[in-house]
Parts: sequence; C-alpha cells; structure tokens
Amino acid sequence: MRKIAAAASLLLLIAAPMQGQVSRDADKTPKERLNDFLDETGQGMKKAGETIAGFLGIESKTETDLVTVEGVKYMPLYTANLFQDGGNDLLERCKADFRGRYPQATIVSAAIPQKDWTSVAVKEYKKIVSYKRTLYCYVLAKDGSDGYINVRYAYRLNRLPGKEWPKVENCRPAFERADAIPNTHYEQLLKR
Repeated sequence: MRKIAAAASLLLLIAAPMQGQVSRDADKTPKERLNDFLDETGQGMKKAGETIAGFLGIESKTETDLVTVEGVKYMPLYTANLFQDGGNDLLERCKADFRGRYPQATIVSAAIPQKDWTSVAVKEYKKIVSYKRTLYCYVLAKDGSDGYINVRYAYRLNRLPGKEWPKVENCRPAFERADAIPNTHYEQLLKR
C-alpha cells in the first residue's frame, strides 16, 4: 500500500509542473491552445507513468518482444549477427563487460540482431530537440550445468540538430537486462 501511495505522490509531483507549460502563441485560438496543453500534459504523464512503473518493477510496454515460457518472460535468443559496420568491436566490448559480471559463465554467442541503428527524433513540445540512435547487443552464455544467461546491452548515441554524431568508439555499452534461463526453458526458447 505504501508503494502505491508513494507512486501516486511521485506521479503528482512530476505532473504538477506541466500545468503551467501552456503554449503562448498569439496566433492560436483558445481551443488550439487547450488541445496543445492536453497533448503535452498527456505525453508528460505517459513518461512519468513509465518512470514510476520502472521504479516499482512493473513491466514496461516497450518490452513487447518478450517470450513467455511457463509463465516466465524472457528475452528472445539471438545468435545471428546482422550488423556489419564495426560490429566486431562493439561485440567485443559487450563480451568484456559480460566476463567481468559473470566470470564463471562460458560465452556461447554474441550478436547484434539489427542491420543498422534504430533512429528516432526526440521532441519537446512538438519541436525536434535532438536525435537518438540505439543498437542492441545480446550475449548468451552457459551457466555451468544449471542453465544459461542471456544479457542485453544497448549502445545509445545522441546528437543535437546541426551537430555530428558522437564517435561510437567513445560509447560504452549499457547493461540493460539479464535473464537466468534454466535448461528446460532454454530448450523451449530455442524452438521459438
């Protein structure tokens, strides 16, 4: 109950400052300004809700590619490396981080299942303020005789309009998620 009360309080604290952020464009009618206000508040509330859900450990809607095996949700197993442009160096950095975290596990495969970076424009009040690229890397390892470990890393680059993309050589992989997979579930994940 305390978590719910804390989450509701946090949501209100995050959403409250958004009420004063009404567009002051003189060319717009009051109805257009109200619609803009409601759109901006709704987007802010959505982001706040996702932040609170992550804080409480509630699954995000962005995890749509998860595979359910006997009621447990896992990331898919990726073993085919589709990315070619400097992918070996990126994979090696992920594998080095993995070895530091799981020194007893034996790496079976490492893959970037994308052909290219995914790119999105980051908007603030309907205006583009930056661009973001993301590349995911998956490392799969045998965890003794008990099962496997599947880890997802992400490389993220941000660029302001009119500027160059940062060099990927300077970017470190962000550890995002790890799944410990028992042998019985691993066999079922392989079939999917």
